[in-house]
Amino acid sequence: MVGSIGLTDAKIMGLKPPASGQVEIPDQLIPGLRVRIGSTGVRTFILRKRIGGKLRNITLGRYGPRFGLADARKKARGLLVDIEAGKDPTINLVTPRKSGAMAETVSGLCCKNREA
Repeated sequence: MVGSIGLTDAKIMGLKPPASGQVEIPDQLIPGLRVRIGSTGVRTFILRKRIGGKLRNITLGRYGPRFGLADARKKARGLLVDIEAGKDPTINLVTPRKSGAMAETVSGLCCKNREA
């Protein structure tokens, strides 16, 4: 992990991707909020928090024009409030389906509708 820096949108954009793997940089304002940058250059916001005795990484969203640092901080604050109230915000998260399950694609939906 890189040393703590005060995150700004400009600093996030200027982060250099690692040669391999990924690097996480913590936010100074919101405890547990981190930006993760992979070797491909993709920047993703995560919230790392202990929930029910387990350390969890909750993906908040991918950094970009529609989801910036202010959005990530707002979403993280909301989740932290829920966690402090005893709720587990990971219960309602949608997890991607593994291969073998019918994908929610246009053709998959089209076939479902024909069967009905």
